[in-house]
Amino acid sequence: MKKYLMSKFFNLSISIYIVGFLTAFFLKNHFIELKPNLLSNDNKLFLNLSQWELFLLILKNNSLVYFINISGFLTFGLFTVLNTFYNGFVLGYLITTINRIFLDSAFFYKRIAPHSIEIIGIIISSTLGFYLTNYVFKNIFLNKKPKFNFKHFTSLFVLGFIIILIAAFLESYVSAH
Repeated sequence: MKKYLMSKFFNLSISIYIVGFLTAFFLKNHFIELKPNLLSNDNKLFLNLSQWELFLLILKNNSLVYFINISGFLTFGLFTVLNTFYNGFVLGYLITTINRIFLDSAFFYKRIAPHSIEIIGIIISSTLGFYLTNYVFKNIFLNKKPKFNFKHFTSLFVLGFIIILIAAFLESYVSAH
């Protein structure tokens, strides 16, 4: 796997995430009427979970995002693009919503910051999804036989998943309570 090729997919993944974030951020949620008391009711489910249960729930969700991005090669990258964009959009939406509802949002940013490491895991999984898409596309449509660097792919896969695990831990044991 050429480093240039992987960095190209990494930059593509970051760009898609940022476009999703900026789309939500610049929409400023004018199309939604927000009621802060309803937001607190939605969180009651999470408040009743133990930290372990919350960890497992967050890990399940983050793992689903991780594997959807990687398996996006089955749709020639479409699911990887949509999932990465959506996750950037959700963060932009969350930050915009917090800014609209709360006058002092510093408290919430402090709670969000520790587990924002999951963005790196999402970007890595998106990069791997694009790498696989490129590999499959070249094999099927261009009849080329590109080299698949299994060792590099596996090390990035493991690194990305460890980041997802750490993010779930931080979100459930540091940020949530």
